[in-house]
Amino acid sequence: MIILLPQEWAPSSAKGLLVENRAKQGAAEVWYSGRVIDLLHTGDDRLLVGTDEGGLWIAESDGTGRALSDTWVHPNVQCLAELRRRTGKPQYFCGTSGSLFMSDPYQADPLAVWIEVTLPTSAATVYRIVCLPSGTTVIATNDGIYWADINVDPNPQWNLASGTDDIAFSGLALAGNGLAHPRTPSGPAPLAAGTL
Repeated sequence: MIILLPQEWAPSSAKGLLVENRAKQGAAEVWYSGRVIDLLHTGDDRLLVGTDEGGLWIAESDGTGRALSDTWVHPNVQCLAELRRRTGKPQYFCGTSGSLFMSDPYQADPLAVWIEVTLPTSAATVYRIVCLPSGTTVIATNDGIYWADINVDPNPQWNLASGTDDIAFSGLALAGNGLAHPRTPSGPAPLAAGTL
């Protein structure tokens, strides 16, 4: 993991990747950190750090880090996203190779509790997440683009974007001035998508 300092980049540890062999305790070996896949500044001098092998971490401004995904079955992070609610309470999403997780914005520390969200039946990997100002969450998956109004419901009603089924999408972004167009009864904000 690399920590951004005012004038330089510096490794946060000499080894960068730590493997802990827990065989003596009767447990499997544990990988820590790994290649950084995505970063998200949380607005409070902390960074969410999504890694390929080591799951999701929070990097504090003092240079320390804390694992947030120790109990996840699928910790290989693909993407991170933030939903800024009108209430002012941010909610965070983490897409992995096998799952989608969301933070609970109603906790004292919204990064402390992560809830696994049920994915659409044929979706396995979440490559990109876009959170619209209206509260709609859009995901680009290995099997199409889906959207739902998740809030804190771990079992949302997913809707497949027309014409995207059976296609793996790796990129997703608001197109044009999509930020000014929350979802309306006539349809969602304009999005641009890229395939694998």
